[in-house]
Amino acid sequence: MARKKKDYYTLIKYLEENHGFSNKSARENADEVYEKWLEEGGNIIGLWNKTRGEDLSQEDDFQFKVEEFEKQKDEAKNIREENKGEFIISGIKHKDGQDEKLENLAEKIKPASYSKAENIEPQKFDWEKYLEENPQFIALNKQMAKSYGKIDDEKISKKKEREVLETLDDKFKIVLLQFFKDIAHKQGFASINYSPIGQAHEGYAGLVCSIQWSNSQITSGVGDAHYNNTTSFTKHYCGPMAENRSFVRAVKQFFNISLLGADEIGETPEEGEKKEPSTGPHVILKKVAKEKLGVITFSKFKEYLKTQLKNSPENPWIKVEEYEEWANYKDWPDVKKSKIAELVENIKKL
Repeated sequence: MARKKKDYYTLIKYLEENHGFSNKSARENADEVYEKWLEEGGNIIGLWNKTRGEDLSQEDDFQFKVEEFEKQKDEAKNIREENKGEFIISGIKHKDGQDEKLENLAEKIKPASYSKAENIEPQKFDWEKYLEENPQFIALNKQMAKSYGKIDDEKISKKKEREVLETLDDKFKIVLLQFFKDIAHKQGFASINYSPIGQAHEGYAGLVCSIQWSNSQITSGVGDAHYNNTTSFTKHYCGPMAENRSFVRAVKQFFNISLLGADEIGETPEEGEKKEPSTGPHVILKKVAKEKLGVITFSKFKEYLKTQLKNSPENPWIKVEEYEEWANYKDWPDVKKSKIAELVENIKKL
């Protein structure tokens, strides 16, 4: 049984080092073939490759090759130290004429099946070339272009937008969501997960997107959406907007992209302007107060609450410890959401 357990853990190590699996994923994959291997016997790594449709018979003695390779790497390291060189097995110029000797040694001892086990970072997809070949993914940041006097009005034709784009540098450009989806799939990833930030409601959503890439690297991005950082259309879809923004930022972090994603920006309010949301807890309170109490303004609603306290001191809607807090409220959105739910319930009972 000890021998069988040893082979099981050898497979886990093989999957982690040679196929880029995380420890958890490696164990899950090993579990898939473990029971079958106990029945059939043979080489567990070969069985795993067979079930995955791969013919990697040269990997059957993988563990031996790994140990041999590590041993020979140490030998190469000793040669480097003796000659005070800068040898790296993957190949960089070396001192004292040791290049040929060391390179030959590296090639001689390196198993063909060990290319992924060396932990060499895989080449990243060339997103700049892809963007250059697909200019349809680039759009004009009209807000910025207008603020810099590059255009007079944000409502311009597609033809005019293309003409303006050709004359401006990257800071005036934004990249569409589909581009980030494309390069993520072309690079390859193992998983995408989203975690909420705070409590979502009609006027707010926040998410953290974490992407585990094909090389096991993990990047993340934060995206939030609310009434003051979205457009007149997207403010009704705060959840999807937060999802898109967090995804775009996680992809940008992996590829080190400085360009702004189109989904990252919203309408910029004028100075001193605050967008009034069309939905949300305080909107419901305002609507119920108007329909049931005949109250339209917030100041009138506060007066009603004072009257209610005087008429029903045994069942006040506002408690003594809340007086100071309510004294500072200036408008409907200032009221806490938990209190709004309580007030709406009381009003509806009238």
